[in-house]
Amino acid sequence: AGPTERFSCLTPRDCAREAFARFYQRAWEAELLPLRHPWITDVQDHLFGLALKLRSENDGWGPKGHEHTLERVQLAEWLRVAAEYIPTEDVPGERRCLEWDSAQYSRHYFKDHCSKMDVIAYDGDEVKMAEGQTGSRRYVVDVHEAEKIIPANSVGVVVCSQIFEHLRRPHIAMAQLFRFVALGGYVVWSAPMFSEVHGAPEDYFRYTPMGAKVLAEDAGFHIVGQYAPGGLRELAGYLVGITAPYWKKEDLLLDSGSTWPLQIYMLLYKPPV
Repeated sequence: AGPTERFSCLTPRDCAREAFARFYQRAWEAELLPLRHPWITDVQDHLFGLALKLRSENDGWGPKGHEHTLERVQLAEWLRVAAEYIPTEDVPGERRCLEWDSAQYSRHYFKDHCSKMDVIAYDGDEVKMAEGQTGSRRYVVDVHEAEKIIPANSVGVVVCSQIFEHLRRPHIAMAQLFRFVALGGYVVWSAPMFSEVHGAPEDYFRYTPMGAKVLAEDAGFHIVGQYAPGGLRELAGYLVGITAPYWKKEDLLLDSGSTWPLQIYMLLYKPPV
């Protein structure tokens, strides 16, 4: 006997709800839930074959092996929208893109915008810069102290994806973005509102739409656009492992104004003085 058995139902709708509530609890007890981790499909998963197919069809729109994750599908859409919005001829300065850890998104979405693809990486207290034959740079620095090595007003487009949940002092980090983005430059930004705690190396924050907005505005950015797709249905499914292949793409990408978005995406602009 369980506590849910004390609740009776009088209508077919109520009985269906009670049946679902009891099935949900029993499914956890029987280890049928979660169906899978929202980010991981292993070889025992019946979707593993589909995951391999999606990986083989990935033309660089997202990281290999993440084709089934909801937030990667949503991020790809926001990057596409941002790339279409930003005029290729208006990228300021030396037409540099900058992205964390690799230049994958920059190369795929902003290859017509930027002639140099810079990368920033974190390695504790290490601070160094290397410049390749093409003029692209690799910075190793804590972004909170980016003034040590990244010149002011030097980057035309920054891709800052899933970084700010890992930053201990986000206001300082956003001020650094504003400092090194060139006048007339852009930042394509994303961070989770809901996510498993995950260290890289640490995990500090989650962001609401308004929290992300004021964080950027306080640094001086103009918010060109904000995107918060999905709702409670998609979020609840995500948390128990109902991954992207189960959903219609238009449902995953729809920004309906729900108060339950999975991720927050922004396009930021540094206005000319």
